[in-house]
Amino acid sequence: SEISAFSLGFPQASHSELPHAEKAARILGIPITPLMFEPQAFGEPERLVEMFDEPFADVAAMPTYALAKAARGSITVALTGDGGDEIFGGYEHHVVGYWLDRLRAGQGPRAAIARTLAGLVPVDTRFRGPLRTLRRGLEALGCEGYREGTLMMRANLQPGERSALYTRAFQNEVALHDPYAALLPPGGKSAPIERLFGLSEDRMFADLFLLKSDIASMAAGLETRSPFLDGPLVDFAARLPLDLLISGAKG
Repeated sequence: SEISAFSLGFPQASHSELPHAEKAARILGIPITPLMFEPQAFGEPERLVEMFDEPFADVAAMPTYALAKAARGSITVALTGDGGDEIFGGYEHHVVGYWLDRLRAGQGPRAAIARTLAGLVPVDTRFRGPLRTLRRGLEALGCEGYREGTLMMRANLQPGERSALYTRAFQNEVALHDPYAALLPPGGKSAPIERLFGLSEDRMFADLFLLKSDIASMAAGLETRSPFLDGPLVDFAARLPLDLLISGAKG
């Protein structure tokens, strides 16, 4: 039977991966159905509450459900791209983590220079953008060490933001618990950058990404498979030299 592709994009070019999906479909000779997602047109927020039955903060749940619902009109089983970025270093934090490891974050004058330069970069409040990436990268290089820099990149709320949002009682309560202690321990047999890749493999897939994809797709009656998470492929990606995964400022 013929394989068809479905991909969802956004009006903001900086957030949309639709052109990449269309290029891949052309190379593979696969017909693709492009969809445009307008958040303000999503009229089923209550449906998300019903689906997940608990607070769920991944904003990708809405477009995932919309894509699955649209694709279900033509197919019953889909192959997803879940895992591609995680095992091949496609995220911003992989790139920054790579350079944190190479530049030995937090050591000597380099960290002080990074902190000074970070203060000169304008604050960019957008979810993505070159200024935001540059500032966060410099701030991470200025942290005390690799672990602190990596956690700064991975955390949604920085210490100053948490202090502004949390009550004093709640701050005292969470100060007794380090949620990242098990995710990125100070020691370990593997190199720091390798432990960063392990974060997704050990925690993020089961607790967030696959949970989101499974619930959102099944709510639309669509069954999904994740070929990027095939065991031999994950093993192959884990053996690739980091220099093949990260090139300059791109993963």
